[in-house]
Amino acid sequence: MDTYDIDFLAEQLKREVTSLVLSVQVEKKLDQNCYLRLIDVLKNITVTLKDVECVPKLILLNIHVAINSIINERPYLSEGEVIFLETVVSTFNKYFYYILTNETYDERVPGVPRIF
Repeated sequence: MDTYDIDFLAEQLKREVTSLVLSVQVEKKLDQNCYLRLIDVLKNITVTLKDVECVPKLILLNIHVAINSIINERPYLSEGEVIFLETVVSTFNKYFYYILTNETYDERVPGVPRIF
């Protein structure tokens, strides 16, 4: 895969993660549009990094930072936002492990055992 594509996606991920985390920290609510844009970026990352041996640490770090930053804001969110927060964190963890296990977002079939 072209390094430019990976760098572009890493920068896009960083921008969207920053936007989402700031919405949680400043406005005390999760920006759903930002979340949806972030999911699109994560989908593109799983496809782009498929079969790439050296995954940039910056991508993994940004996903990890997003997860932990959002979790840390949980006590300050409303009940409805906490429910959405759980969905966001679960989704980020899912994509984090897709990258680590060399899978794309559409390879995982529910109910079928995974073979590594």
